[in-house]
Amino acid sequence: MLFQKSALHSNQQTTIPSGYMSDSYSIRDQFSDFYSRQLSFSLSIPIFSGLTNRKNVQRANITRELAEITALEVSNTLRQSVETAFNNAIAASKSYNASLKQVSAREEAFRMVQTRYDNGAANYVDYRLAENDLFTAKSNLARSKYDFVFRKKLLDFYQGKPLGL
Repeated sequence: MLFQKSALHSNQQTTIPSGYMSDSYSIRDQFSDFYSRQLSFSLSIPIFSGLTNRKNVQRANITRELAEITALEVSNTLRQSVETAFNNAIAASKSYNASLKQVSAREEAFRMVQTRYDNGAANYVDYRLAENDLFTAKSNLARSKYDFVFRKKLLDFYQGKPLGL
């Protein structure tokens, strides 16, 4: 497409696309027209952030209360464990003392049956029954002794004492 000169004449020189075009409006002028300086200020006023902060404070209070409840539950569980261990230790002590008395009684019964057996007044079945009863009593004594020792060591553990064997 070719440019035609209009009836108005200007003092500008124009060349067709294959040539040179010259104006009094230079590239520098164009840049200075489009170049702008800008200064802005931003001010943030936290009007509605108070609601967010209030929610965060409420969540923190709830979390703190849950932590206190959990600590109380753990404390109660520990107290129950210590009380149970104490009661078990007392029961084991009583069982051990009863086993000691039972062994003493079975030894005396065995001694009497053995004397009667040696004199011919008791038969072999009575002798074996007395011997088995004595063996059972001694087995129960050993079991109750180690149960008592275990329960006592468990109490020592709860008291923070060293568990020396």
